Amino acid sequence: MKNVARLAAVLCLGALPLVTSCGGATMSRREDARPDPQREMDEQEARLHAAEQALEQAGPACDERCHAGGSICDAARRICELASELGDDRSAGRCQTASASCTEANDQLTACHCAHDAPDAGRVKSSGPEL
Repeated sequence: MKNVARLAAVLCLGALPLVTSCGGATMSRREDARPDPQREMDEQEARLHAAEQALEQAGPACDERCHAGGSICDAARRICELASELGDDRSAGRCQTASASCTEANDQLTACHCAHDAPDAGRVKSSGPEL
């Protein structure tokens, strides 16, 4: 019985550094939860373009068209938020393009009565060099 207790103690103590080091490594390693703004802007532009395609292919069904228009304007709004954070000319231009896409989508949705607010691209100020 003593041997079993001793073996259990050795196993527990021997495993303790592994558990501590594994736990410590994961706890001490913090990753930034916020994505890179340029990367997020790229992702939002891809989302916007996919929604533009969906709008073109939606046909006359207002539900699908309104959903696509909402996705376009949501992506445009986020692009403009990111552009405002970044403050460079290239990002401001991307905001203007995205905002124009939202306005164009709204023009196509007048019969469905589901227009979405376009972001105000004029509010984005750029202070950095064009990339």
